[in-house]
Amino acid sequence: MKRFPYSRTLPFLTAVCVLLLPCATSAQRWGANSPSPKPANGGASHSAETTYGDVTNGIRGGITVRQGGGQRGGPAISVFVTNSNPGELFQEKDHGTNWLAPFLKKVGNNDWLYYMATNSFCGPVELRDANGRNLRLLKPEVSQPDAYPARYSLSAEDANYLRRHHAYLGSGIFPLPLLGARSASELVTVDLAEYFDLRQSGEYLFTVWPKIYRRVPKSNDLCDRIDLPPVTVPINFKEWSASSPPPN
Repeated sequence: MKRFPYSRTLPFLTAVCVLLLPCATSAQRWGANSPSPKPANGGASHSAETTYGDVTNGIRGGITVRQGGGQRGGPAISVFVTNSNPGELFQEKDHGTNWLAPFLKKVGNNDWLYYMATNSFCGPVELRDANGRNLRLLKPEVSQPDAYPARYSLSAEDANYLRRHHAYLGSGIFPLPLLGARSASELVTVDLAEYFDLRQSGEYLFTVWPKIYRRVPKSNDLCDRIDLPPVTVPINFKEWSASSPPPN
């Protein structure tokens, strides 16, 4: 297999984008305070509603729902975390006009406090119908306990990620850092119809148990899991019409 040349440029750009923008992952995802995305098929825009969970040590989870905003026609769910702890964010005002140099130094040293889970997801998820029955999760791996160990090594998980994707882009990209220069970081945005066997119109309850990781004090490599209080939001789902079936 062809080896990819060592490069620090891409890791630098990746980390800079992750930490300076509200979203934590791909450009397809949006942050909690970002404008609503354009409709997928040229339709009308969808209003967004945001629900927050309880605070644990200054951190809390939240969910933004855009009804019908998903690529497959289901509700678009954005899960994010916020940080209200003073002094934990990198702020330009603390470094004057020369803030960029210390920021890039932190990027190069991967010197951040919070990180994502090993599977780059938000934590276990669940969808219940009006009768309290759980809908089948189409991607059960996102809720598997082994994706959220009690502690992990940053260097080990970085190597595991790159090994799974058969590419070497430089050390220290994964797991992605969170809450570096912004008080809110998005964990994931999903189309609910892509993750659950969602077929019938009705009222549902979506719950996520957000999980992120915090670097262990006095450790350069180990991170402990933070189990944030669950966040539950109601979902009003309208099934696809016969003339417009869901895409395969």
